[in-house]
Amino acid sequence: MTDEDKKEHLRKNVRQTIEAFEYWFGPYPFYEDSYKIVETAHLGMEHQSAIAYGNKFLNGYLGRDGSGTGWGKKWDFIVVHESGHEWFGNNITAKDIADMWIHESFTNYSEALFIEYFYGKEAAQEYIYGNRRGILNDKPNPTGPYQRK
Repeated sequence: MTDEDKKEHLRKNVRQTIEAFEYWFGPYPFYEDSYKIVETAHLGMEHQSAIAYGNKFLNGYLGRDGSGTGWGKKWDFIVVHESGHEWFGNNITAKDIADMWIHESFTNYSEALFIEYFYGKEAAQEYIYGNRRGILNDKPNPTGPYQRK
């Protein structure tokens, strides 16, 4: 893959992500700071106005679809998921780090809304149902100790 191919992959995914999320959630919250992709050795992480990116310019999650439905390979998981945190995590946040699950829950939901925007409600539902296979409810959600005083 050439550098131009990599740039086009990111341009397309970022453009679509911002379009879909602004439809559902309102304007991107950090236009004043901008939106950046920073290539990293680790898979990905959100930072206000910058996405750490290491998904190897592949659709899905390192080329895989965790939902097993095929919908997760139509877009770059790291771009969509980490961008979702710009609205849920960086712009609106929980009071305590022990409630980090709230950030992840809303951001996982944003993946389905991305699919619904481009492929329809049925596709989004298939993606959600596919991801539910990985929820075993076999142990408590590790929230960590609350830091509230």
